[in-house]
Amino acid sequence: MQTLPRKYVADEHPARSRQPFSRRRDILLFTGLSILGALGVLYSTVALTLLAALAAMILTWWAVALLKRHGLELWQALLLIPLTGYMLLNYGFENITIHIGAFPIIVSYVLMYICLALALYHSRRAIGIVIKEPALICFLVLLAFSLVHLVFDIPSAGLWAIRDATMVLDGLFLFLGIFWALQPNGLRILTKWLIGIFVLNMLYCFTFPWSDAIHTWSPSSGVFLDVPIFGQYHTTDIYLLLGAIFCLGAGARFLGNRRWLVLPLVILQLLGLAVTQARASYVALAACIVILVLIGERKKSLILIGTLSGALVALVLLTGVAGLQLAGRIGPINIDFLRDHIRSITGENVTPASSMDSRIEFAAEAIEHFHSSPILGVGFGQPLVSYIDQETGATVRVPHNSNLTVMVRLGVIGLMIWIAFNVSLIRQIVRALRRRPQYDRQVYEWIQWVLIFYATFMIAALVEGPLETPSSAIPFYFFMGLGLGLMRHRLRKTAESMTPQPLYINSPVPDTQVGLVNQ
Repeated sequence: MQTLPRKYVADEHPARSRQPFSRRRDILLFTGLSILGALGVLYSTVALTLLAALAAMILTWWAVALLKRHGLELWQALLLIPLTGYMLLNYGFENITIHIGAFPIIVSYVLMYICLALALYHSRRAIGIVIKEPALICFLVLLAFSLVHLVFDIPSAGLWAIRDATMVLDGLFLFLGIFWALQPNGLRILTKWLIGIFVLNMLYCFTFPWSDAIHTWSPSSGVFLDVPIFGQYHTTDIYLLLGAIFCLGAGARFLGNRRWLVLPLVILQLLGLAVTQARASYVALAACIVILVLIGERKKSLILIGTLSGALVALVLLTGVAGLQLAGRIGPINIDFLRDHIRSITGENVTPASSMDSRIEFAAEAIEHFHSSPILGVGFGQPLVSYIDQETGATVRVPHNSNLTVMVRLGVIGLMIWIAFNVSLIRQIVRALRRRPQYDRQVYEWIQWVLIFYATFMIAALVEGPLETPSSAIPFYFFMGLGLGLMRHRLRKTAESMTPQPLYINSPVPDTQVGLVNQ
């Protein structure tokens, strides 16, 4: 008698072969639901927490499986999950915490460091080459100096010292950006994902008028202070501006036949700036237009000016003609408030926005700390200002100027290393812009956008504390690392005779058709 292959035997008796598995599955499902129901009766909070954790695990598993089918490594698929949370939910996502006794486990950091460990292992053969990047060397020196501070600061300040040191520790995720640039097809998938993020961020922005209601039903979590997870808009304005620029460049090339979507997306994201009402974004928008002109992208600058005009016309029609009345972050959404808000940049107190005097007071108080230890800095753990937030009752620990925070906490030594890191990064960007013909067009669009990201972030860092907030610092470091990787290792194959060969990891077919060297 002919015998069927082993893998087909079970199909002869489907009922008998699947019955034990089906029975075990039903028993486990019944047991799990019974336990969850009992907890729901006795401990409703615990039951909801477990249900939310189970839903998050299922969603994460599904997302990772979907992304891996598109050719991503495990660490890449996992990485997009926390980056999505940081860029959309910002302050709310970074505060999702599980407390075991008095020890907080920050979910976003757990995911990020798992991704970092997996990426370092997967890309271990490239570390020797990547580590030679000048900007990365400067960062590692700054990291070593900060770790020395932590040795002395943690015994006295505990978790607060680690919290304050994240402004430097988050720079480790530069590695994730660089390694991503070395992966095949990574740029194509990242472009597609980023377009989706910017669209969702735009839609999320327009929910601001209902932020109070969102805070009411939103679950809360936190490391030191519970905050609503949903309804936070701390970095929304940054990604509205970056999204508009991205849609004009790398996003437009990716959309192909659907480029008609570009102008509506740009107009709506610029219109969203009237909702978030952040003065730094107005300055950054003007700076972006100037940068585009200086790097030879005059057409993009003209389109940006045209779409900005379209957004202003839409604002006038919606608020002046249609009579739509909506509340923005600090005032009404209309053209009169926008005009006064721009005037307040010069120091005039014509809107309820925080005044320039408050920034000066914060800076003066921080500099007093600096005088106590100007060379080595005061370290991590102590607040640099004593202002109390009226809404949360928490101490505002930083002077709303990230560069000043670096100087006070790490002294002149730390500030000089930080400046060296930025100079190295800028030099690499300028060098890449001058070598435009040696890059694939899509890669060059990404390099331009990294420059815009850097400029926007640094303008915000002059009047806010984005470096001290993981939800803004981690995406910044990741995309700066991505830019470094693209600029160094994504040169065209035709440029091999003039420049070092590009490096890829485990890939014979890169997504931009450039050369390959397997290390």
